[in-house]
Amino acid sequence: MALDFPNAPTIGEKYPATIEAGVPQYQWDGVAWMAAETPQELTYVKRAGDTMTGALTLPGNPTGPLEAATKQMVDTKLPIAGGTMTGNLTIGPTGTPPALTLTAGHGIPAYIIGSRNTLPRWIMRLCDETVEGGGNAGGNFDILRYDDAGNFIAPAFSLNRATGTATFGNINSASITATGNVAATGNVSAGGSVLSSSAFLATSANAVLAGLGGTIYLRPNGQGSGTGEATLDSAGKFIASMLSTKEGINGGLACKTGNANTHSGNWANLFWNGNMQLYVDNTYVGQIAIASDYRVKKDVAALPSMWETIKALRPVKYTQADFDPPSAVKTAAKDYKPLFVADDKERWGFLAHEMQETMIEDAATAHKDAADAVQSPNPWTIIAALTKAMQEMQLRIEALEAT
Repeated sequence: MALDFPNAPTIGEKYPATIEAGVPQYQWDGVAWMAAETPQELTYVKRAGDTMTGALTLPGNPTGPLEAATKQMVDTKLPIAGGTMTGNLTIGPTGTPPALTLTAGHGIPAYIIGSRNTLPRWIMRLCDETVEGGGNAGGNFDILRYDDAGNFIAPAFSLNRATGTATFGNINSASITATGNVAATGNVSAGGSVLSSSAFLATSANAVLAGLGGTIYLRPNGQGSGTGEATLDSAGKFIASMLSTKEGINGGLACKTGNANTHSGNWANLFWNGNMQLYVDNTYVGQIAIASDYRVKKDVAALPSMWETIKALRPVKYTQADFDPPSAVKTAAKDYKPLFVADDKERWGFLAHEMQETMIEDAATAHKDAADAVQSPNPWTIIAALTKAMQEMQLRIEALEAT
């Protein structure tokens, strides 16, 4: 545009009178036309209520909390809510330990989810739905597993915040060392050792300690020590240096007839006091074997006449009656039977206490009406008495024959 300056300008007059795009403005100073200064409001953006007509270029990304951000920085950041990362998240050291914090309200779980094609495979639940009511309850940790369709299967691992108890679905490990309890709702399989300074607990009713066709070893003095060892082989043979039941607890060898599958509910125990004695439950029922070796006897002497003694014995016939001694352990089971069950079978024998009264105390076990025993005859006593009487009878027969 050609400039056509006025012929008689006044001092301070501007030409062109208004600013036009691409046209410089001049001002008359009384001598010549000089380039006029552009008003500040036309070259700067106002702090409020103004609009930029061009791009704003910043020297770099912000370094302070109130500095403006460049487009290149904003384009590489996730929004506060929503958004999807297309690369890896790296939390690096900045002088303090790096941390990733997930915050949720009471009763609201916090999740980290591992997915395949948008379908969950594993979920790390940092805090479960349990409302925290004090005493460190709630806020428990779980690792949850999902099937191919993204459906929940079961927890693979759970950790109770209050107790510190860890619960596994299945454990497969070369070696596990626990200073507390190991509780599993599934299997615990180890290619090496499973060690605990406390106890092994099963959370299901029919828990199994299983081997793989070999021998299971129970070693109370350490895995490398055979002292006190007990073994169970694949044929079901249990071998131990000693079998015993805890004092004050009813137990022993379960009683059954031959190979019958059902036990009677009674327990048998053996006790040695110079003779082998048999107990059923809490009741002493007699001796299994009586030692007769001369080396265990002293004050040996011939028996006196047993003629009158044998004549005083009362042989009887009888049938068996129902009987439970006071010491018997009775149960409320429908199929409970007394220790001795009545029948109509005829038997011959003696009354044990009468044998003791007629001969000696050792003619029978225990004593009449004992609360914790059922009397049984000592066959050696009656045999000895009968033998002596037979010898006396033989002498009398020979004497009669000689006359």
